[in-house]
Amino acid sequence: MYNEHRSMNALLTRPTEMSTSHVRYQCNSCGHIAPRTTLRQGAWGDLCCPECGGNDLERHRTRFERWYAMFFLYKVY
Repeated sequence: MYNEHRSMNALLTRPTEMSTSHVRYQCNSCGHIAPRTTLRQGAWGDLCCPECGGNDLERHRTRFERWYAMFFLYKVY
């Protein structure tokens, strides 16, 4: 009984921090695509490309993310 209650609480509670390791960014200067964990911060605290050092980054969305947003969330990117 205790183990069932404990596992149910584990399912109902949310993690304390959201994992963003799968998020990728694309540099508009050089076209390099890098995961969030490898990006550097510039002097002003903004994210910079690890290849060229440019700060013109945009979130890279996969084909699945674009289709899901367009057909199910009705958002157009």
